[in-house]
Amino acid sequence: MLNISKALKNPGQAYPVELACSFEAMEIMGDEVSLRDVKFTGNYFGAGEEVSVSGEICAKAHTHCANCLVPVVKPIKAELNEVFVKGGDGEDAYPLQGYEIDLEPVIREALLLELPMRFLCSDNCKGLCPVCGKNRNKELCTCTSGEDSKNPFSALSSLLSDHNDEEV
Repeated sequence: MLNISKALKNPGQAYPVELACSFEAMEIMGDEVSLRDVKFTGNYFGAGEEVSVSGEICAKAHTHCANCLVPVVKPIKAELNEVFVKGGDGEDAYPLQGYEIDLEPVIREALLLELPMRFLCSDNCKGLCPVCGKNRNKELCTCTSGEDSKNPFSALSSLLSDHNDEEV
C-alpha cells in the first residue's frame, strides 16, 4: 500500500516511489506463469482529487518453454501511467479511497499485458519428438521417418510439394 496523503496535501509536487513484490503462480493461456523479482520505480503526484502514478516495472516471468517444456525465465518490462480518482470507476481511472492506494493489482495488470503469447527457451527451439518424447535440442532421435505415417495430414504434404513444383 502506498500512502498518498502528501500528494493530496501538496498538489503538483512529485514524490518518488519504489516498490518490490512477487506474484504467485497463475494460469495464463494454459501455462503456469509466476512473476518474480518485480520492481516498480517511478513517481506519484496529486492534482486536486486525483493522484497520478507513473514509472517503469521490471520483472522476471518464470514458466516452461512451449515447445520443449524446459524451465524458462524471461525478463519483462512495462510502463505504468495510471490515475487514481476519488469515485473512479476503474475504466478511465482507478478508484481512490482514503489516503492509500494498492499498486500491486495495477502492476500485475501492466505486466500481464507485456507477456508474450508463447514462451520459448530460444528462437530456434526444436521441441520434443512427438514419437519418442526426446528433447530435440539435446538429443538426436531417429523417429522422424515414422512420424509422417502416423500424421493424419501427411497426405497433404504430397499435394503441397506437387503444387510447389508446378510454380517453379
